[in-house]
Amino acid sequence: MQAQMVGGLQLSDAEKERETVFNIMLERQHSEPSEKNKESLVSALKETQVYIPMHFEFAPSEIEKLKASKDPSQLDLSKVKFSPLFLQNSKTGEKILPCYSKVEEFSDQEKKNKVPFMRMAMENVLRIADKLPDAFDFVFDFHTHPVRMTLDELMEGLGLSDNSEEEGSEE
Repeated sequence: MQAQMVGGLQLSDAEKERETVFNIMLERQHSEPSEKNKESLVSALKETQVYIPMHFEFAPSEIEKLKASKDPSQLDLSKVKFSPLFLQNSKTGEKILPCYSKVEEFSDQEKKNKVPFMRMAMENVLRIADKLPDAFDFVFDFHTHPVRMTLDELMEGLGLSDNSEEEGSEE
């Protein structure tokens, strides 16, 4: 399997193909919203990774290690804390988490400011999000063809919701 550099990351041909399919499904749901297109989008999400803007906090020992080696692969990631960078409406307080199908989907301003990001499987993003106290929606490809979905929609679509505690059940 041949790998090539894309957006500063080394991705295999299969990974690039999954990103492209996911990007196409986002464009389709953006331009022609429908349940069928949403199902296709969620199906594509099952096998792809998304790019999430993140805030990273490094332990002092890891900063020294990075300065000395200049090799991020030498970092002990268990000593690095990270959290998603949310966008928040200043009037309503509503939060969203931008998620991108490809590095190229980041805005020119984000690229210019070198906004840090993490590439993660959507399932992992949802498991983290499910543990956060504040509610927020996900907006995919925020700058080019935004598609907004709730945590519940995504959890259910990926089969991660816990149906054993359904509201209104009489057991």
